[in-house]
Amino acid sequence: MTDIPHALIRNALRKIWWERSKARREALKRQKVKGSQLWICEGCAQLIPRKHVDHIVPIGKTPGAKGSDADWNGFFDRLFCPSEGLQILCKACHDEKTKTDKQGIK
Repeated sequence: MTDIPHALIRNALRKIWWERSKARREALKRQKVKGSQLWICEGCAQLIPRKHVDHIVPIGKTPGAKGSDADWNGFFDRLFCPSEGLQILCKACHDEKTKTDKQGIK
């Protein structure tokens, strides 16, 4: 499996999650403004037409990726978390959280 880039594996698993996750649909429904195509950002409470579904606990790198100490069970638990482990964010809040996550600050 060393011939396959870890980013490719991670992206394929995220795509499966995006298409099939009941938790993702529940999180979107929870923050949707009834009768509209707007959502409420859980970071700043603004109404937003475009949303990012964010894992509150970062998924992290795939096991075996450079700098990763993750195991597959933990990776899958974080990726396929319940809807309570997800939040709907605007682009600005998502970008800030992603930056913070990458710095290792939670």
